[in-house]
Amino acid sequence: MGRDRKSQEILTETPLFLNKLRDVIEKISMLEAAEEDSVTTEGDKSFLHEKLLAIQKAAEIMDKKTVKDALAELKFKKWPRSVKDLLNVIAEHLLHSEFDEAAHVAQQALAVSDIFYGNST
Repeated sequence: MGRDRKSQEILTETPLFLNKLRDVIEKISMLEAAEEDSVTTEGDKSFLHEKLLAIQKAAEIMDKKTVKDALAELKFKKWPRSVKDLLNVIAEHLLHSEFDEAAHVAQQALAVSDIFYGNST
């Protein structure tokens, strides 16, 4: 066991490593949970709506720069995980020049924005 046959050392150190790893995972999980619970203001919702609409319209006419600019502005704010995932999906479609798909994702997000916040805007 082990490259230099240090099996006793490996057996001794592994539980310590696993405990530290669990601590790190727990801290990350707590940070993610706190981020999910972060409050999104009405101003944030309006800003998101405005930028998603801009993304949709720009993607429909294949204006890559405008879509990228709107995504960049959105990424400066703190968003719940669902919004971050949405922005990543749009960015991935943009990366592959899939403008129709990017516009569709933005349109769907606008239509169901209440999912992000638990109520409609």
